[in-house]
Amino acid sequence: MSINQLPDNFWTALINGSVSIQCEFLALSLLITNLKSRQRAQNMSDAEVAAEFKKFFAKYSQLPVLQRDITKIAQLRGYHV
Repeated sequence: MSINQLPDNFWTALINGSVSIQCEFLALSLLITNLKSRQRAQNMSDAEVAAEFKKFFAKYSQLPVLQRDITKIAQLRGYHV
């Protein structure tokens, strides 16, 4: 399964607290924190949150540290990427 095929609630679980992960990639931790704040302040939709994550992963997907983080997240949610 590719990143783009993951459902929007896969991504929103990272910011609503239903999935908790210790990220290796500091930029991912910062993105999650930023999106939590923005979702509260701007009432972002699940689709908007998912779009932000997908854009981030498209840009940095070649980094092994991000690949490890997404694999951990996917396994917690029952997906295989």
